[in-house]
Amino acid sequence: MKKIIPFALLILLIFFKTENIESSPASVSYSAGDIILSDGSIVKTKDFNDIDSSNPPMAVIVELQDDETVLGLGVHRSEEPLPWEIDETAQSDMQPNTAESENSPALVFVNTYAKTYVSNDDYASGWYMPDISELHAIYDNRKAINASLEKIYQLDNNASMDELGTNWYWASTPSKTSDDYAWFMHFFNGYASDCSKNFTNVHVLAVRKFQAEGSDAA
Repeated sequence: MKKIIPFALLILLIFFKTENIESSPASVSYSAGDIILSDGSIVKTKDFNDIDSSNPPMAVIVELQDDETVLGLGVHRSEEPLPWEIDETAQSDMQPNTAESENSPALVFVNTYAKTYVSNDDYASGWYMPDISELHAIYDNRKAINASLEKIYQLDNNASMDELGTNWYWASTPSKTSDDYAWFMHFFNGYASDCSKNFTNVHVLAVRKFQAEGSDAA
């Protein structure tokens, strides 16, 4: 009997440990296309059927990154194609003491993105132009991203762009061959190259990192 009691206790301990593991809540799984709302919460596209004006969509997940953050794509692109950089002769038409003085309309769009499109001050900073590797990730996951953008747009065509389309998009990655060149990607076929920063046929996207649980990134 002395040997049976410890063995029985061991069986009970294993049983309770197994029960606790099985009854613990499952970890949340995030994937490309999931919609990030303005309060930082994340919803699956299939579950998003109405736009709350007090908590509209803010971004769409591009991918989960190695540091456990998610890369979120802002749901609006620049309304028009913008040059990465403009000629100095055009600066006389720009307003002084504003972001325009940086001589980069593309960066102006990114730097003012939150002021224009984000309603929650907790997410007013941290937006930036994607680099070429992040543009590749957006392009690779465009099917899921477009599905979410289209759903948002159908609910309210002012709440997001309709889809990424076949536009050319700037990257923040500078060319290694010339200071006057930067990388871009053509979303018609994924072609990427560098070109003159004053090229005027390229749109701009804004991205931001978010914590996977939907709270603000550190």
